[in-house]
Amino acid sequence: MNILYQPKREILIPYIKTFWKTCLTLGTTKLPVVTAIQGVGMAAGTVFALLADYRLAAPHPKFSMGLSEVNVGFPPPYFIHKLASDVLGSRIAHRHLQLGEIITSPEKALSMGLVDEIVDGAELVNRGVEVIRSYGKVPWRGRGEVKRKDRAWMNELNGDDIAEEVWKWISEREGQLVLQNLIASLRSKKQ
Repeated sequence: MNILYQPKREILIPYIKTFWKTCLTLGTTKLPVVTAIQGVGMAAGTVFALLADYRLAAPHPKFSMGLSEVNVGFPPPYFIHKLASDVLGSRIAHRHLQLGEIITSPEKALSMGLVDEIVDGAELVNRGVEVIRSYGKVPWRGRGEVKRKDRAWMNELNGDDIAEEVWKWISEREGQLVLQNLIASLRSKKQ
């Protein structure tokens, strides 16, 4: 949150570009990508989950996932919107992105397609390895090409444009006021 409030362009723009490069790498690699959510997986955690080929979740008292940027006055960048639509379906993604819903149970995340399977927390790693091995049984050339075609749109996007889009929303006065109020609210809850 601190990087967003009263941001410095020379810090925020490289940060956003690095985030985009990480997303591009995870989203387009021929290697199978499995994520495991146990606890808080909000914002970037949810984006990384959407980029994965398979998503596991475990019950946890603090379980949360979601793309809640609109709750602080910012629309998600185009690539996050597109990714959510591709994974969740346009209707569910549209509603989720507009309302900034925070998903607080693995069951709800499963029902909307945000995760593929719920497993016991102690089994997350073992199940993740099993899933990766099942993907590994399929020749990478064919599987990788399917993934490449599914995510071809990502290679057409420009990290500079994404960074400028995010900068525009974050640096505007209205966005900064929303963040200022949110930070004040969070500080008052801590006391």
